[in-house]
Amino acid sequence: SGEWQGTVVQAIAVQAGKPSALPTDGAQRPAQFAASAAGLVFSDATMQSPITLSPVTGADWDFALPGESPLAAAELLEPLLQAADCPVGSLPQYRGTVAMDAARKVTFHAFVLNAQHLLLVMQVGSTGAPRAEGVRAVLDFSR
Repeated sequence: SGEWQGTVVQAIAVQAGKPSALPTDGAQRPAQFAASAAGLVFSDATMQSPITLSPVTGADWDFALPGESPLAAAELLEPLLQAADCPVGSLPQYRGTVAMDAARKVTFHAFVLNAQHLLLVMQVGSTGAPRAEGVRAVLDFSR
């Protein structure tokens, strides 16, 4: 638990099936992670209320956006995962989803590399029928 500072490492948008890199200003923004009985509670200035990420296991998550080939965690997060010095499936992981509105949801997936460092993957996608757009951001948090 405690305050972590996040830096955008990668941000990609897919609109009308076409990927493009998102502009980022490189500024660090505070976010709060706290341990609870249910999991990892995440909040920042962009969220109306905190979201609880529940513990999950495995390494077979697909982080692909519309129009992309399947994208596994090891492929997406290398070389960032080298800091953990273990397979991605062995890392403590947490996952949670929150609705942005009636048509969109955000899925948060945290990978804890060590006591001072975690990666958070945020994916914006559709809650219903598949759409040809989405956003994925990989945030590198450290204390």
